[in-house]
Amino acid sequence: MLTKTPAPGAPRPYAMACDRLAAMAAERPGAIAFEAGDRRMTYREFDERANRLGRYLLSLGAGPGATVAVHLPRSIEQCLCVAAAMKAGACFLPLDPAWPELRTRAMLDDAGAMLVITSADAAPGLGGPGRQTVELERAAAAIDAASSAPLSSNLPPDSLAYLIFTSGSTGGPKGVEITWGGLHHMIETKRANFCLRAADRVSHGAGVAFDGALTEVWPVLSVGATVVLVDEAVRTSAEKLQDWIVRERITVSALVPPVLAERMIVADWPATTALRVMMAAGEALHVYPAPGLPFVLLNGYGPTECAVETTAGLVPTQAGAAGPPPLGRPIPGISVYILDANGQPVKQGAIGEMYVSGPTVGRGYRNRPEETARRFLPDPFSDVPGARMFRTGDLGSYRADGQIDFHGRIDDQLQIRGYRVEPDEVAAALARHPLVASCAVAPNQGRRQGAELLAYIVPSPHGTPTASALQEFLAERVPQYMLPAAYVLLEALPLTLNGKVDRAALPKPHPADVLKGPAFRATQTVAEERLAGLFEQVLKCDPVGVDDDFFLLGGHSLLAAEMVQRTSEAFGLDLKPQVLFEARTVGRMAERIEALLIESLEAMSEDEAQADLSGRFADAAHGA
Repeated sequence: MLTKTPAPGAPRPYAMACDRLAAMAAERPGAIAFEAGDRRMTYREFDERANRLGRYLLSLGAGPGATVAVHLPRSIEQCLCVAAAMKAGACFLPLDPAWPELRTRAMLDDAGAMLVITSADAAPGLGGPGRQTVELERAAAAIDAASSAPLSSNLPPDSLAYLIFTSGSTGGPKGVEITWGGLHHMIETKRANFCLRAADRVSHGAGVAFDGALTEVWPVLSVGATVVLVDEAVRTSAEKLQDWIVRERITVSALVPPVLAERMIVADWPATTALRVMMAAGEALHVYPAPGLPFVLLNGYGPTECAVETTAGLVPTQAGAAGPPPLGRPIPGISVYILDANGQPVKQGAIGEMYVSGPTVGRGYRNRPEETARRFLPDPFSDVPGARMFRTGDLGSYRADGQIDFHGRIDDQLQIRGYRVEPDEVAAALARHPLVASCAVAPNQGRRQGAELLAYIVPSPHGTPTASALQEFLAERVPQYMLPAAYVLLEALPLTLNGKVDRAALPKPHPADVLKGPAFRATQTVAEERLAGLFEQVLKCDPVGVDDDFFLLGGHSLLAAEMVQRTSEAFGLDLKPQVLFEARTVGRMAERIEALLIESLEAMSEDEAQADLSGRFADAAHGA
């Protein structure tokens, strides 16, 4: 089916996101732009600090055509650095400090980033040939000395605004280039979809390197509203997030992955909640909202290659409705074509591949001209000279009312907790292990909710690796959400007639074929015993030994946040999720905790330290 969606009326004048920020700073200087716990920052302060940092970046050579990477956790400073890169006219590249350093370095090299903005504790040593690292703490004096006068780069709409990496099927992540025009269109669309106004308080909880994070910040700043940052321990728990939304008087919230939204839209909400709009995005939504919710639910869809959002629609209450909610309709100014294998429109109701056309379609993939040519195609249905369309690889069908139903993928790509994952990228990294002769990675078809990967391993003649060894090897090369849930041992991979892996013939995991970790080793210290108990509580498994891997026992990033919070409370520490991602096992976690406890006691007297340590471990031993 061929459906074009022209923008209603005359288009608004083009304005860069940083210019909108400056306008709000002039119009509402004392209004709160950001809140993070007890910390607040006004529009005037945020804009002035962004101007100073932007000028400092310019003094280092940043500007139009340059790529500036921002390697910081979700924070006001992370948003500030993105704003400064915008004001300098550079293409900004958001990077997640939780990612393995090997992967981060590969992205920086591929992007050709000239600057990496980071902090002393985020990841030192990310510089390289032609690349300079800017640690905010060390550069603070020079940044503060720069002028806070208004700074605007005033670039044309086809200039690059940002670069975001997604999983790639050829063995490594690929960078998607999005223009200022595409970013501007997204901001305008979100303003309209959320009916944003200055009084709004909008949650910001998406991962910093996920393009959805941009929708939680820049449309909000364009109207003078407040961005409220969600604490890491809160954003991954539906119950805690619901309480936080009510307590913080949040009016608009976008939830990724939708598993959180699915829990919250069937929960009981106080009638006095300030929340008026919730949006699910990043993965397919499977449930309809319960009657009587005090807010509306939107469902959205959009590839990274098309500036975050392509369709959106209101999800009505439909008890017992057949099938999942639709993806909504194409947003204004965007066309979604559903075509057959010959590139011709299918009939209404028929399933075909979805193609997206309009100003949000990106330039292509950085340093990948062949893949760009395969996926970013001339639009034969558009009257706009030079118009292109993006081939999504997603299957869809049009309803009679113009809404689109999602029918999966034409390939093996999947979404895991809101992130795009290409199984072939994981397999390519796994194949580098010296004890892996060949391997394949595929979705676990047995999962009823969510998504996870299974790895199939043909061992080397030199030996068979343990599951823990493979997991640790991969953890140094791919993000946590891309790690397989299990490793299945095979004598040989099933192949098609042309010699490719036949994923349809990969067997369902049998317990006897699943690679195990090290032999069970019981806990020996109080810290190990308490941590093993916490592993058992969070993962609902028993027993857990010293060498058991949290993620091989069924853990993932959502459960990891809960585990870290419980561990912090049990031992009186302020731990970050990265500690668990790096340590992974009960034994190594116990070593980290003991080291942190000793470090925290160094400033105390001997008697105070002994009393404090005894108290902590006594509480931990009794389950406090």
